Amino acid sequence: MNLKEAARQYPANPGVLTARAHLGECYLKLAQEAGEKLKSPEGYAGAQVHLARKRQEWVELALDVFQKLADQLEGTSSKAPGQEEIALLRQASFAVADCRFALGELPEALRLYQLLFRRYAHQAESLQALLGIYRIYQCYQAASGPEKTSALEAYRAAVQTTLADLPTIPAEAFAQRGEGTRDYWQRWLTQEQAKLANPPAPALTPQGAGP
Repeated sequence: MNLKEAARQYPANPGVLTARAHLGECYLKLAQEAGEKLKSPEGYAGAQVHLARKRQEWVELALDVFQKLADQLEGTSSKAPGQEEIALLRQASFAVADCRFALGELPEALRLYQLLFRRYAHQAESLQALLGIYRIYQCYQAASGPEKTSALEAYRAAVQTTLADLPTIPAEAFAQRGEGTRDYWQRWLTQEQAKLANPPAPALTPQGAGP
């Protein structure tokens, strides 16, 4: 019996939440494999459209699994959840944001990363959320308009908050989550803050090259 069938047949089983998380992980792995093949067009020249469609389908399936899991866990969060449920909620919530990002739903992904950034304030998970906000900010670099402005302001605020909160994050959290070191983050955030305070000037149009 596969994970999908087990989760469907035994919804009340204590291990079904973990099984559903594993199912979501399997979908994401399949999406990743399709994405890696897309990066090697020489080996899959005739299957690019198929691979792109399958990647999107796998991500959408993962999103459905993790969204339902997160909704269920958030609905029971007031009933003194155990450590396993807390960990699963964290996993599912970040997976939902990552799936939205992978599907190109940048405004919604940004909203979710900001929510996670606030939820996990003063914890190492806030750094993970910050990186999500950073990726979206990077995606908008070549764009213009209100969405780019929103991403810029969200990233600037997250960098400033993280710099202030960094001393309060337990030192062991960095090692446990493989997040580097506090000094590394201090240096990187300081550099990012300086870049945000002094953005590069737009390139000048050479004389005679304008419309």
